[in-house]
Amino acid sequence: MILIYYVYLSFLLFGSVLGRTALTENDGDEAVCELIKQLNGVPWDAVDSMKVHVRRNATVASQSGAIAEMEVRKAYAAVLRAASSQSAEAIEVVLAAFNKVRTAIVLCNEEIQRVRGLWSQFKDAAVRVVRCAEVANGYLKHLVDGTEVSFRQHVTDKCNKRERKNVTADSLKDAMQRALPFVKDPTIRANLTETEKLLRELEGIVGAASEARQGAAQQVPMAVAAGNEAAKVAISGLQPPPGPKPGPEPGPTPPPPPVPPERNEKPFYIILLSSIVLMVIVLFVLGSMALKQFCRTICYHKRIASGFSERELQAFADS
Repeated sequence: MILIYYVYLSFLLFGSVLGRTALTENDGDEAVCELIKQLNGVPWDAVDSMKVHVRRNATVASQSGAIAEMEVRKAYAAVLRAASSQSAEAIEVVLAAFNKVRTAIVLCNEEIQRVRGLWSQFKDAAVRVVRCAEVANGYLKHLVDGTEVSFRQHVTDKCNKRERKNVTADSLKDAMQRALPFVKDPTIRANLTETEKLLRELEGIVGAASEARQGAAQQVPMAVAAGNEAAKVAISGLQPPPGPKPGPEPGPTPPPPPVPPERNEKPFYIILLSSIVLMVIVLFVLGSMALKQFCRTICYHKRIASGFSERELQAFADS
């Protein structure tokens, strides 16, 4: 019995030593707990804003390349147009402008390829950040749960290991720097150190992508100016020099066309007024006849109602 009790005490002592070599007991509790909460929210949250920034830089750089490509086409069309003219000076100026545009598009394409490569590099590094952070988080939770009873209870009472915090790259780096001095396990320290290193690498990629986008955008004004210069010179090189245009001598001025006499509008109004008066007269006559016939019909029916004889009614109708 005494032997069993001795073995049990030795086991507790050994576990306590292991726990204390993995995590320190008092000062690091809050730092380790905060780091666990930060790592719970790490999958893509810490790198999401940087991912959006790099992708936007790649898109803007591609748009700058499209603008520069349009200017190259415009300058090339100006070269073809200037080649058909007889002005050697215009051809020389247009070719010089075309070379400027071509240099600008080459530099712009280099920046575009650079930012696209940075985008691929960023995606690979982001995946590694997430993996390292998840591994470190799993180790931390395992060590917190696997230390001695008193220390485990002390940490568990103060820390909710399931809580997930919104995390950024800066907050995660700060949490790792505060917790790292209290983490003694070499595996966890290696994962945390690698995570911080990858986060700094991602920040460097973001800065390089911004520089590449700015480099591509700087070539656009140069390409536009050279393209406009080439088009302007090509058009002016085909125009004749300023001065009077040669042509046949002008002949005698033709006489001005005769002015048509003013139309007299009075007959039209007279005819219109006469037509209106005649129409009123006709309507008055027709109305009188209709009224007369209406009155006769009424009188005829009244006589029938009064008892007139057939002869008297016939005489009234004939009258």
